[in-house]
Amino acid sequence: KRTSKGMPPKGKKKAAESEKQQIDDGFQQLDISAKDPRTVVLMLDSPEITVVCQACQALHKHAEKSEQNILQLRDIEAIPRLVKLLSSPDRVTRSYAVLCVAEMSKHGLKLHSSPPSLYCSLPRSL
Repeated sequence: KRTSKGMPPKGKKKAAESEKQQIDDGFQQLDISAKDPRTVVLMLDSPEITVVCQACQALHKHAEKSEQNILQLRDIEAIPRLVKLLSSPDRVTRSYAVLCVAEMSKHGLKLHSSPPSLYCSLPRSL
Protein backbone atom coordinates (compact mmCIF):
# COMPACT_ATOMS: atom_id res chain seq x y z
CA LYS A 1 0.00 0.00 0.00
CA ARG A 2 1.12 3.51 -0.68
CA THR A 3 0.09 6.79 0.91
CA SER A 4 -1.42 9.61 -1.13
CA LYS A 5 2.12 10.89 -1.81
CA GLY A 6 3.27 7.54 -3.28
CA MET A 7 5.39 6.65 -0.24
CA PRO A 8 5.13 3.33 1.64
CA PRO A 9 3.41 3.49 5.03
CA LYS A 10 5.78 4.61 7.81
CA GLY A 11 5.34 1.47 9.94
CA LYS A 12 6.54 -0.87 7.19
CA LYS A 13 9.52 1.34 6.39
CA LYS A 14 10.70 1.25 10.01
CA ALA A 15 10.21 -2.52 10.15
CA ALA A 16 12.27 -2.95 6.97
CA GLU A 17 15.04 -0.72 8.36
CA SER A 18 15.02 -2.65 11.64
CA GLU A 19 15.28 -5.97 9.78
CA LYS A 20 18.14 -4.63 7.64
CA GLN A 21 19.98 -3.43 10.77
CA GLN A 22 19.61 -6.89 12.36
CA ILE A 23 21.10 -8.46 9.26
CA ASP A 24 23.95 -5.92 9.21
CA ASP A 25 24.69 -6.49 12.91
CA GLY A 26 25.14 -10.26 12.45
CA PHE A 27 28.50 -11.81 11.68
CA GLN A 28 28.95 -12.36 7.97
CA GLN A 29 29.96 -15.77 6.73
CA LEU A 30 33.69 -16.18 6.30
CA ASP A 31 34.99 -18.61 3.73
CA ILE A 32 38.61 -19.47 4.43
CA SER A 33 41.16 -21.65 2.77
CA ALA A 34 43.59 -23.37 5.14
CA LYS A 35 46.82 -24.70 3.66
CA ASP A 36 48.59 -25.57 6.90
CA PRO A 37 47.43 -28.67 8.81
CA ARG A 38 48.04 -26.83 12.10
CA THR A 39 45.27 -24.41 11.15
CA VAL A 40 42.94 -27.27 10.32
CA VAL A 41 43.69 -28.95 13.65
CA LEU A 42 42.69 -25.72 15.42
CA MET A 43 39.41 -25.81 13.50
CA LEU A 44 38.56 -29.06 15.32
CA ASP A 45 37.87 -26.91 18.41
CA SER A 46 35.26 -24.78 16.61
CA PRO A 47 31.76 -24.57 18.09
CA GLU A 48 30.38 -24.85 14.53
CA ILE A 49 29.64 -28.44 13.51
CA THR A 50 30.14 -27.70 9.82
CA VAL A 51 33.63 -26.34 10.44
CA VAL A 52 34.58 -29.35 12.59
CA CYS A 53 33.31 -31.82 9.98
CA GLN A 54 35.16 -30.05 7.17
CA ALA A 55 38.33 -30.07 9.27
CA CYS A 56 37.96 -33.82 9.91
CA GLN A 57 37.47 -34.45 6.20
CA ALA A 58 40.57 -32.43 5.33
CA LEU A 59 42.68 -34.20 7.96
CA HIS A 60 41.42 -37.58 6.76
CA LYS A 61 42.46 -36.78 3.18
CA HIS A 62 45.83 -35.52 4.42
CA ALA A 63 46.39 -38.70 6.45
CA GLU A 64 45.46 -40.89 3.47
CA LYS A 65 48.30 -39.46 1.40
CA SER A 66 51.25 -40.80 3.40
CA GLU A 67 52.54 -42.16 6.67
CA GLN A 68 54.66 -39.02 6.97
CA ASN A 69 51.48 -36.95 7.03
CA ILE A 70 50.09 -39.14 9.82
CA LEU A 71 53.24 -38.59 11.85
CA GLN A 72 52.94 -34.86 11.18
CA LEU A 73 49.36 -34.89 12.51
CA ARG A 74 50.56 -36.78 15.58
CA ASP A 75 53.28 -34.20 16.18
CA ILE A 76 50.85 -31.26 15.98
CA GLU A 77 48.51 -32.86 18.54
CA ALA A 78 45.63 -33.70 16.19
CA ILE A 79 44.97 -37.07 17.82
CA PRO A 80 43.78 -35.87 21.26
CA ARG A 81 41.39 -33.43 19.58
CA LEU A 82 40.04 -36.15 17.30
CA VAL A 83 39.63 -38.56 20.20
CA LYS A 84 37.67 -35.89 22.07
CA LEU A 85 35.32 -35.62 19.08
CA LEU A 86 34.54 -39.33 19.34
CA SER A 87 32.24 -38.47 22.24
CA SER A 88 30.57 -35.52 20.47
CA PRO A 89 26.79 -35.39 20.85
CA ASP A 90 26.59 -34.84 17.08
CA ARG A 91 26.47 -38.13 15.14
CA VAL A 92 27.98 -36.69 11.95
CA THR A 93 30.91 -35.19 13.85
CA ARG A 94 31.56 -38.54 15.53
CA SER A 95 31.47 -40.30 12.15
CA TYR A 96 34.05 -37.98 10.62
CA ALA A 97 36.27 -38.24 13.69
CA VAL A 98 36.10 -42.06 13.55
CA LEU A 99 37.09 -42.03 9.87
CA CYS A 100 40.05 -39.82 10.59
CA VAL A 101 41.27 -41.79 13.61
CA ALA A 102 40.79 -45.07 11.74
CA GLU A 103 42.85 -43.80 8.82
CA MET A 104 45.63 -42.73 11.14
CA SER A 105 45.65 -46.02 13.04
CA LYS A 106 45.56 -48.47 10.14
CA HIS A 107 49.23 -47.97 9.27
CA GLY A 108 50.45 -49.46 12.55
CA LEU A 109 52.53 -46.41 13.37
CA LYS A 110 53.37 -45.44 16.89
CA LEU A 111 50.96 -42.58 17.38
CA HIS A 112 52.02 -41.73 20.94
CA SER A 113 55.05 -42.20 23.12
CA SER A 114 53.22 -43.67 26.11
CA PRO A 115 49.52 -44.38 26.24
CA PRO A 116 47.88 -41.67 28.32
CA SER A 117 44.47 -42.40 29.80
CA LEU A 118 42.88 -40.64 26.84
CA TYR A 119 44.03 -43.39 24.49
CA CYS A 120 43.39 -46.28 26.86
CA SER A 121 39.65 -45.74 26.58
CA LEU A 122 39.64 -46.36 22.82
CA PRO A 123 38.42 -49.71 21.54
CA ARG A 124 41.16 -51.89 20.05
CA SER A 125 39.42 -51.83 16.64
CA LEU A 126 40.14 -48.11 16.21
